[in-house]
Amino acid sequence: MIKIIAENAFQVLEMSQVKLREAGYIPGMDFPEDELLREALSKTLENTVFMGEILLHFPDTTHKILQENKPWELLFTWGVFFASQSKFLDKSTNTLIYLVSQELELAEKDPNYTNPYAKRASHQRGSSSVSETSPETKKKKKKTFKKGPHLSRQFGDL
Repeated sequence: MIKIIAENAFQVLEMSQVKLREAGYIPGMDFPEDELLREALSKTLENTVFMGEILLHFPDTTHKILQENKPWELLFTWGVFFASQSKFLDKSTNTLIYLVSQELELAEKDPNYTNPYAKRASHQRGSSSVSETSPETKKKKKKTFKKGPHLSRQFGDL
């Protein structure tokens, strides 16, 4: 499912990139007056943020897809840089772009950055912070019962 979404998002992102480059638009410039250029700008920002959300929520799968398709990885990197230089995003979206750039290792990682959705992060966290004797990691023994007939003691002695 993520691969299908990525195919469509990167197809739109690629077409928008071509339009923006042909027009000579540089991120950080004023809002374009040409309608086709505005549409390309909005599609670039929307698809970059959308794929960023997918990357942060499904990092292992998305990293695998990006490694299999290098042009998509380059296009996504361009989109992240473009979005980070743009002045049309609000504060929370800029924070998301910053987290995406850390996840893609485009920016220096904050020492406190961990992606809770990443399997590799949970394995690293689990091995270093949880002790071997904690009740969560101990396996409980199942109570075994003897099989076969036996006398019940519910009525006491006769």
